[in-house]
Order: sequence, then structure tokens, then C-alpha cells
Amino acid sequence: CAYAVSCPGLVCQCSVLFEENPKDVAVIEGETASLCCTTSDLTSLVTWRRHQVPLQNSDKYEMQKKGKVNLLLIHDVEPQDTGSYICDTGDEQSSIKLTVTELPPFFQEELQNVEAEEGGSASLYCELSKLGVPIQWKKDRLPLKACRKYEMRQDGCFLQLYIKELKLEDSGTYSCQAGSAETVASLRVKGVSRTLRVFSDCKFKMENK
Repeated sequence: CAYAVSCPGLVCQCSVLFEENPKDVAVIEGETASLCCTTSDLTSLVTWRRHQVPLQNSDKYEMQKKGKVNLLLIHDVEPQDTGSYICDTGDEQSSIKLTVTELPPFFQEELQNVEAEEGGSASLYCELSKLGVPIQWKKDRLPLKACRKYEMRQDGCFLQLYIKELKLEDSGTYSCQAGSAETVASLRVKGVSRTLRVFSDCKFKMENK
């Protein structure tokens, strides 16, 4: 019991109180946060809440009890996990503030230099460390926009710039920027020889007779 109670002839139920004030927690994105509250009872379970909604054991949340110590483990924390969490004994509530420091994005796979032939197409690939980051493709430091010429694709953290109908002037330096992270590569467009062009034109005309 939190305190001695005298109840002659009655079944007494003691209040479950906090033995000490819970401490706020600060962690880095991707880590496991451990929120702790110590109560006056060895057996009673607490309820953890966020935004007034009770939390349940899951891949994200794990609740443990070690004697009087009640733990809420939050795995693989994200910036949106920042906020207040309530530990409720049924008789008393206490709030714990969680602060998650966001890690800057980085490229797990950098762009690679590419060579392609005039008239063909080229693809530049890279892989980002996290989702939810604004992406900007550039050519020679100038921003690119999706259009018939440029197709910008994203599958999870995998990014692709697809360049169609290549011309010699498409050669240059291309970059992908995500927040403070940037990866750079060059595209070299090789010209098609005049002989090959004439042959291709003749073949096209013959096929369309």
C-alpha cells in the first residue's frame, strides 16, 4: 500500500501512487525510447496513453513490469513520436515528455556516371536513407520539372530520373537533393555517326514503303 490504512471489518483497497516523478526522455530517431514510472505497488499494472488513447503491445509499443517499475518501450522512434505519454495507475496519472531528434537524410546509394547514345534514353538511380523528404532533381545546378523529357520516379527510398530522347546538349552534371543531402553524377551523351544516321533513315524509309 502507498500508506497504512485501518479498516476494521472491511476489505480495504490501497491507492496505487507514484513513488517518484517520472523523468522526461530524449532519444535520436531510429532508437528505442524507454519511458518509466515507479509505483507503490508490486503487482498492479498501469495503463499507458497517448492523445488519451490507451496503447497496446505491438511491434511499435512494448510494455513491461519489473516489480514496481513500469516500462513503455517505443521501438524505432520517429519524429512524429515526439509528445506527451500518460502513465495511469488508476488512482493517479503522470505525464512523460518524449523528444525525438530527427536525423538528417543521407544517400545510401549515390548516383553513378552514365553514358548513353544520342536519340536513346538514360536513367540515374540513387537510394535515400528515409522517406518523407522533399526531393529536387537538378541539371547543372538548375532545378528540373517532370515533363515529357524528364520522368521522376520513386519507389520507397529508391529514386530514379529517366531522361528521354537524348540530345548532345543533355550531357552535363545531374544531382539529386534531399534536404541537406546531395548526390551528383555526370551524363555523357555520345553522338551517332553520320553514316549510322543515313543507314537508319534509309532503313526507316524502306520499312515504311
